[in-house]
Amino acid sequence: MRAASPDTREMLFRWAEAIVVVDQQYASEIPEEWRAKVNVWHVGGDRFFRGFDIDLLNLYAEYIYRAGLAPKLVYTLGANGQILVTGLETVP
Repeated sequence: MRAASPDTREMLFRWAEAIVVVDQQYASEIPEEWRAKVNVWHVGGDRFFRGFDIDLLNLYAEYIYRAGLAPKLVYTLGANGQILVTGLETVP
């Protein structure tokens, strides 16, 4: 986000239904007028060393579902390393 211009950040904050940060320290970087949209989703220390980690995807899917933002997707890793969606639950 820091690399984006102030105008781009403003446009994104206005457009976003929700703003997600993974640590409270990043929430303070969001302008006060947009903080009502901020969700802090603690995922713990950086233990996800490869691009799309299945555990991380499933953790985010759970947070998204609990926030009522989208159906819950369940991810698994296919035989060839591809990411597969293997489940779907509707938003409560």
